[in-house]
Amino acid sequence: LLLTQVLCVSHGLWIVLLIAAFILTIRDLYKRSFPNPNSKVTWVLIIVLTSGLGLFLYIFKHGFRPRTLPSEEAKGRDTERE
Repeated sequence: LLLTQVLCVSHGLWIVLLIAAFILTIRDLYKRSFPNPNSKVTWVLIIVLTSGLGLFLYIFKHGFRPRTLPSEEAKGRDTERE
């Protein structure tokens, strides 16, 4: 009886952690700027349709790099033109 309670609690904890990671990833995706506007839609579809796999793919591809603010990107484009 005790073992089944422990397994239920640990399983519930994993579900809560996965949902939290999912929400944080979608939030990061929303705030991150991409060169192609369709990239956001593609990533949302990958994350939602493949559940955990798409989530971890996004985290390893984009999650460890800092987001650039739109004003910083505009400054970078202005200096390239000069």
